[in-house]
Amino acid sequence: MRGTVAPREAAAYRAWRRPLQRRVSAGSAGYAVYVGVMVAAVYGSMAWSALASLGFGGSRPDGAGATGLPGVMAAGMLAAIVLVAAVLVAAVVVARAGAPLWVSRREAVHVLGGQFRPAVVLRRRGIGLLATAAALGAFTAVALTSGGRPGVTVASWAVWAAATASALVAVAALAQATLAHATAPGAGVRRWWPVAVAVVGVAGAVIGAVTGAGGVRIAVAVVVVPSWWVVLSLVPGRLDPDDVAARGARTAGVAAGMAAGDTRSAAQAFPPRLHGPRRGLPALVPSMLVRRAPILARDLLGQRRRPALTVVGVVAALAGAWLVLAASTVLGVVGGALLLYCAAGALGRGLSAFLAQPVPGGLLPGRGRMVLARHAALPGLAFVAAYVIAGTLTLGTMPFADAVEAVALGALALAARAWSMSGSTVPAAAYTPVVTPLGDLAVMNVAAYMLRGWLVVGGAAWLAGIAHDGQGWMLPAAGAVFCAARTVRAAER
Repeated sequence: MRGTVAPREAAAYRAWRRPLQRRVSAGSAGYAVYVGVMVAAVYGSMAWSALASLGFGGSRPDGAGATGLPGVMAAGMLAAIVLVAAVLVAAVVVARAGAPLWVSRREAVHVLGGQFRPAVVLRRRGIGLLATAAALGAFTAVALTSGGRPGVTVASWAVWAAATASALVAVAALAQATLAHATAPGAGVRRWWPVAVAVVGVAGAVIGAVTGAGGVRIAVAVVVVPSWWVVLSLVPGRLDPDDVAARGARTAGVAAGMAAGDTRSAAQAFPPRLHGPRRGLPALVPSMLVRRAPILARDLLGQRRRPALTVVGVVAALAGAWLVLAASTVLGVVGGALLLYCAAGALGRGLSAFLAQPVPGGLLPGRGRMVLARHAALPGLAFVAAYVIAGTLTLGTMPFADAVEAVALGALALAARAWSMSGSTVPAAAYTPVVTPLGDLAVMNVAAYMLRGWLVVGGAAWLAGIAHDGQGWMLPAAGAVFCAARTVRAAER
């Protein structure tokens, strides 16, 4: 009897939805297909070229990067830490935004209020998400590994990447269901163990595939196939439709604010969870520091009230410092620089709050640049400690020029983060129409302004990674000086 319930219920849901669907004319459908093909052809080829230049086999010139036993021994442990942390953080962020299985308010009331089973309503949505993730994963893997490798090897990477991308969607869906359970009335301890187990499994799949042969990648792909069952059957029945719809509506409002030019509206989608002082914990801010360096003490207190963000920043700083010091590929250098950029944002909340003021430093004595330097002391000291710890793992295994380049990338990451914090409103000139056969591409200018810090750090790290004769430090150093000058100008406006 149960085998006939699901098809009948699915047919009933399709019959209910059919009158509500908008009919699209043949001309509109044809134009949509044309725009989709043109956009995929233009930007797909650009993405392919960029990924191919950062391929797994792309080593840095002149044997740059650390070698030797200490770096090799630390690689596996660091990769596991970075993967677990990155996937877990991404899963929680996506879940708090009301995704990947989004629900509208109308669906939460008229469809998921007991009228139909959630698995029937969300099936198409889940299949579309999994198929899109698998296609993007396969495309990325083929672009990264196609340079001079046998077809069988490229195919094994493509199959593995498609399955692993689907597994990442399943991890985000698990986090979404877990978050709904944790925020439900009467819920006790947060039960995040399914998400942790899934994250560790994905990290193990990535490490095993990178270090193993083609057969290992195919075996890993078979293991992670149950992610489709998780997204299509397990998670939908455990969601809270009202909570997911509320999170999605808030995210839509944030997207509207960002489209209007307010880059700080993204913080409204993820309100901070502050923690007050706890008994039994030693005082993090000594009284002497409060008297002699009150701004640093204030920033330390702020980081203490956001322990999760602080831990993420510390891990990202350690991983980024190790990668920019020891990576032997361009992709590793770029990844390390972007991790340092993330760490600067997580550990520089005091810097962000200072630059968000209408008149930065107006309530404090001294010039704005001095207050700016004191706020930058906390992430700067964290970067110094991260470089010292990472340097002990690569001691004596890398040339001096590479160490200077790594320090310049760290300075650029901090300066670019401060620069991006100093301008939270997109200038009106960025909305100037840019007429092309694909339509108005002014949105690309707006997106580039919002992502200017990521683009500057990633581009400078890529150019530094391919530089010859130990000159890779010049561009990051010049970029750091430029970003710092622009930030000082904004701080003294």
